Amino acid sequence: MLRWSSLVLVLGLVGSTLPLKAFAESASSRTEAMPDSFEPAAIADWHFPAGINPILREEQLTLLEENARSIAQLSVPPCDADSEVATTVAPMPFAEALDSLQVVYPQTAPCCRICTVGQACGNTCISARFTCHVGLGCACNAGGFGGGGAVLPPTPARPSVALVSQSSYPRLRVGASIELTVVVETGLSPLIFDGDLEMRVTNSSDLAGVLRGCDEHGLLAYNRSQSGSLTRHTFKGLIQGLSAGTRRVRVGLFHRTYGQVGPDGVFWDVTVDANSSGYQLSEGWHSKWAGQSPYLAMAPGQVAQFWIRFANAGTETWQRGVWGRQVNLALNGDNKEPFRLGMAVNWLWDDRIATTANALVPPGEVAEFRFAVRAPVVRGLYALNLRPVVDGLNWREDQGVFWVIEVR
Repeated sequence: MLRWSSLVLVLGLVGSTLPLKAFAESASSRTEAMPDSFEPAAIADWHFPAGINPILREEQLTLLEENARSIAQLSVPPCDADSEVATTVAPMPFAEALDSLQVVYPQTAPCCRICTVGQACGNTCISARFTCHVGLGCACNAGGFGGGGAVLPPTPARPSVALVSQSSYPRLRVGASIELTVVVETGLSPLIFDGDLEMRVTNSSDLAGVLRGCDEHGLLAYNRSQSGSLTRHTFKGLIQGLSAGTRRVRVGLFHRTYGQVGPDGVFWDVTVDANSSGYQLSEGWHSKWAGQSPYLAMAPGQVAQFWIRFANAGTETWQRGVWGRQVNLALNGDNKEPFRLGMAVNWLWDDRIATTANALVPPGEVAEFRFAVRAPVVRGLYALNLRPVVDGLNWREDQGVFWVIEVR
């Protein structure tokens, strides 16, 4: 009774394992070939494909122990009322296990010897012409059955990756971005899917302050398969110039399972030219004062026009009309006193004076802010402390920019 329960437990595990797709097409033929009854001594001579054997071995032993000639003979008779044993058991013949295509992979112990020639037999290797009469040992066949030894899983093939083409060496100006493209050809075993391969910059430390685009791990782009092809893949990575100079960008391809794969020696020599402002860029949102109109002496109530320029010293484009990307000229610290003194003339609101004259200000370019101010009615000196801000994001650098307006 206990042995039959062990069989049910072993077979019950079958339903929770992963399907072995490789046996799908031949499952029915194997089932039809199995006899309805057999001699117990002949059970040990059966041979099955890799992966199925561990399940069937347990069933073979159970049949031998019960001296049964067929699965039907393993039924459990009803027990009397005083018995503690269950009265019914739901059997699952191994033929059904094969039909379900569910297998349990063997847990192989470390091999003491790997047989690349001949076959494993116990703890040693023998010629493939001989018959092994020793039970399972610690010797292993290198990727196949035979000799009763443990079975080593086949060593997975590393992806084959060959370079097809790459984009030409680029030239760009500070603040501009350009795409680096690589096309590779891969094999069918293993099959490469989108996102399996990464293109990483392998000398990112050499590019600091001159180019940006990869993350802290050097990742620049993932592979994307070309339409209609299983083996041709494209990488597209964007880089941006931060300061003038020439740098060599080296890249390598890395598989998420196998690590670095070919091809080797892929690189670009990237030349970055200075822009019109001559500023070196810093990653993120940054600004630098670039000039302003002169101080004025004004009569009470007089309206005058002013301008001020700030360079986009960051790597993000300023976009007028886009919340979180529009850069405004603000009164530092959200000071509303000038507004209360009546100095605002068509300002954005009480502590935001103006935004950029141009709709787009790319990195490295200079933006101009234009606005009007009305002189207070009370004579004296008045200061406007100004600072750029991206509302919804954060303030730009405080460079101590201000105007002094004298009202006479």
